[in-house]
Amino acid sequence: MKTKIIITAIAFGFFGIANIQAQEKTEHDHAKMEASEATYDCPMKCEGDKVYKEAGACPECGMDLTKHEVKAEAKTFYCPMKCEGDKVYEKEGKCPKCGMALVEKKEEGKKDDHSGHKH
Repeated sequence: MKTKIIITAIAFGFFGIANIQAQEKTEHDHAKMEASEATYDCPMKCEGDKVYKEAGACPECGMDLTKHEVKAEAKTFYCPMKCEGDKVYEKEGKCPKCGMALVEKKEEGKKDDHSGHKH
């Protein structure tokens, strides 16, 4: 009985290590993936945000799929003194009211949900 328990424990340990190694091999860089994988979508958004890996016709409306543009998020800047409340600026510089250097606004809590690809 003890032998079966020991063999079972060793087997679970082995498969656990193999699983960790498999996860390490699947690490990836999202910037590289976005740059290398072209996707296409319907200009009419018939299927919402659904994208396809190959160009062709939309299965809903028949329109030609267009290359899906991945837009870089625009940086915004704000005054750390909040002189003008929550007003943001598109360019770096100085606050027109107090003269302090504007600070880049960071997105809080934004996480990649991996919905665009298989893990």
